Amino acid sequence: MAKILCLLLMALGLMQTACADGLSTAYVNNPNPNERLHLRTSMSVNSTSLGKYYNGTDVTVISEQNGWSQVQIGTLNGYMQTRYLSDQPVASAQPVVKISNTDGSGLNLRYGQNTSTRNLGLYKNGTSVTVLGLTESWCHVKVDGKTGFMVRIKLSPTPQYDLNTRVDANTFYVNNPNANDRLHLRTDASKTSLSLGKYYNGTPVTVISEQNGWAYVKIGTLNGYMWSRYLSKDYIQSSQPIVTVTNLSGSGLHLRGGQSTDSADLGLYKNGTQAVVLGLSEGWCHVEVDGKLGFMLREKLTPELKFDMSK
Repeated sequence: MAKILCLLLMALGLMQTACADGLSTAYVNNPNPNERLHLRTSMSVNSTSLGKYYNGTDVTVISEQNGWSQVQIGTLNGYMQTRYLSDQPVASAQPVVKISNTDGSGLNLRYGQNTSTRNLGLYKNGTSVTVLGLTESWCHVKVDGKTGFMVRIKLSPTPQYDLNTRVDANTFYVNNPNANDRLHLRTDASKTSLSLGKYYNGTPVTVISEQNGWAYVKIGTLNGYMWSRYLSKDYIQSSQPIVTVTNLSGSGLHLRGGQSTDSADLGLYKNGTQAVVLGLSEGWCHVEVDGKLGFMLREKLTPELKFDMSK
């Protein structure tokens, strides 16, 4: 099979050295399984994305260069960052959804991301399909042993295109030498300025600018300053705790857009729901739950995290 694929790649002029180098299988492996990995048209984070792929998706590696892997997924060829691929199988985060075409009795599996491309089969409403990755309009799916594309909005529950994605050129990670410490996000580039929260190792931040040893960063909806020396470009093993919604005065807890009960309501989560804590302030935890970032009341989560831990 590898020889056949190799000959096909050469015939298409994709990579004449593929056979000499050998083909191998790798698996999408984001440190955070809620994130997805771009397949890009060239070896640049600024190039066009051909789709965002879930953890566990297997890809055929054609070649590697400068931290990028040229890969094939079904009929698509493109580039992924090598550091987010594993040569060992990874637990799948691929959602399984059902065909739900209210305009017809089923849905076509297409060869490409266009309704005019070759039809690989018509599948009835209710058929389960596994989503490998997706674009704004299409899902790259596997069904009945075939890989192809289906219109995203015709699948239920509809996979959301705007979930977290890997990777941004300006993504860094909190990296305290002592994993028990946490890093302040401050309102100004000064260690005496107000703290917006203390963040755990492994928390990803977007660096907007750097000056005088400080990085101006964004974490979800929060902007502030962190010491540059405690941020790493390389992924850092997470020390983020996992907590459980435990609201004794209600059946669940609201995820808020800010550190106030008056801020936007991003969803009500039942008692027993688990959340990953990125950081915390005196009254709130900055959490990730169900693919969303927001704030939950610290005292309504168990175990209750102490704000006065080492800095």
